[in-house]
Amino acid sequence: MFHPRAFGAMLLRRSVIRLAFAPLAVLAAGEVAHAGLAYTVTPLGTLPGDSESLAFAINNAGNVVGLAYGYSPAPQQTFVYSGGALQPLGVTPAIASDYGINAAGQIVGGASPVAGSSASEAFLYAAGTVQYFPALAGAVAINASGQFVGLTNSSTSADSHAALYSGGQVHDLGTLGGSYSNAFAINSAGQVVGTAEISSGDDHAFLYSNGTMQDLGTLGGLSSIAQGINDHGQIAGASLTPAGDEHAFLYSNGTMQDLGTLGSGSYTYAFGINNSGVVVGDAVVAGGTSHGFVYTGGTMYDLNSLLSAGSGYQITDATAINDSGQIAASASNSYNEYEAVLLTPTSIPLPTSAWAAFTVLPLLLWGRRFVRGLR
Repeated sequence: MFHPRAFGAMLLRRSVIRLAFAPLAVLAAGEVAHAGLAYTVTPLGTLPGDSESLAFAINNAGNVVGLAYGYSPAPQQTFVYSGGALQPLGVTPAIASDYGINAAGQIVGGASPVAGSSASEAFLYAAGTVQYFPALAGAVAINASGQFVGLTNSSTSADSHAALYSGGQVHDLGTLGGSYSNAFAINSAGQVVGTAEISSGDDHAFLYSNGTMQDLGTLGGLSSIAQGINDHGQIAGASLTPAGDEHAFLYSNGTMQDLGTLGSGSYTYAFGINNSGVVVGDAVVAGGTSHGFVYTGGTMYDLNSLLSAGSGYQITDATAINDSGQIAASASNSYNEYEAVLLTPTSIPLPTSAWAAFTVLPLLLWGRRFVRGLR
C-alpha cells in the first residue's frame, strides 16, 4: 500500500540522495533569473537537541510547520516558524506524519498522545493548546474554516480511509472501489483531494466534492495521487506514465496535464499549488540527486537555478507554496545536513492560466509578489 510522505521512508530516501550529493556549482549571473524569477533563502535552523529539520507546510503569513530531528537518541520535534524563530509545539510526532497550517495559525498533524507510545492520533494545535482526535490516525491539511483532513484510525493501514473533520464530526470519505484511501489537501470550499484504491488494487488520485468521490484518472500508467488543491479547484499531484515513470501533474478543467521533468530526469512529484496555479515539488535530475522545482508560466524551473550565487544550499524538496509565492522547502546545507528553508521570491512567478493572470495582476500593480512513490 502506498503511504506518501511517511517520515521513515523520507529519511531513507534522503540518505541515498546524500550519498550522491555533490558540492553546489557556482551559478553564473545569467543562470539565476529565469523569466525574472529569483528567490532569497531564509534558513530556519533546527531545535535544541536536534541537528536537522524538514519543512512541510506554509500559510499566507509565511509561517512554516516542520519537523526537527537528529540521530538517536535525539528527539523528533514538531515546530512552527513564526516571527523569525522556531517554536516547538510540544507534541511527540508520529513516525509517519504530515502537517498543515491555516491562515489563523491552526496546525494539524499526527502525534503520539502518550510519550513513548507508537500509537498515532490526529492533533489540532491552536493558541498554544493541543487537542487530540482518537478517531483519526493523523491529519495533514486544514482550511480557513477549521475543516481538516486525514486518515481514519484502523487496526490495519490497508483498511484506513480518507476522512474529513467538519462540524465536530469525522466523515469517512470512502474509496473508489478498493479498501484504502487517504486525503492530503483541502481548499476553502471544503473540496478534498488524495488517493484511493480502485477495484483492480491500483491507487488513483481523487477529488471529493459535494459528497462524491471522483476518480481523476492517471497519465496513462497504473497509479496516481493528488497532493494539493487550490481555491479554483486546480489540483497538483503525481502519476505513473505508460513507461512506468513518475511525473508531476496539474489537473484543471477536467484535464490532467503532464508537467514533464527537469532535464534528462525521469521523476517529478508535485506537492503544492497556490491560488495563482503555481506548482511546487521535487525532481530527480541527472546523477540521481533530488532538486526542488517550481512550475509557472508553462515551464518547470529547478529552484537551485533561481537562488543567488553562493547561497550554500541545494534545494531538495519544495513541499508547499503560499499566495505570495513563498515556498516551504528542505535543503542540503554546507554541512551536508538537511535544513528547512523559506524561499521568498524577489519577483512574481508567472501564472499558469488566463484566470490566474487576473488573480495576480493586482499584486503586479502594487509591485508585490512537504517519501513518496506510486505502485
